[in-house]
Amino acid sequence: MSRSRPPTTDDGPPKTLLICPDCGHESHLDGDWQTHLEPTVEGTVRVSICPVCDGEIARRPA
Repeated sequence: MSRSRPPTTDDGPPKTLLICPDCGHESHLDGDWQTHLEPTVEGTVRVSICPVCDGEIARRPA
């Protein structure tokens, strides 16, 4: 039987939590981020934008 270690404050935020590098706004991956699809040479990407400062948070394949 394997044991997982209990979470500590040193573990950082949950992996589904995104943090805006520009203003520090925090929300879950499916939270209040504004998203839009953007065509690129490689294919379409989903761009996530911070609702507080309009900074780009993530750019992932759609």
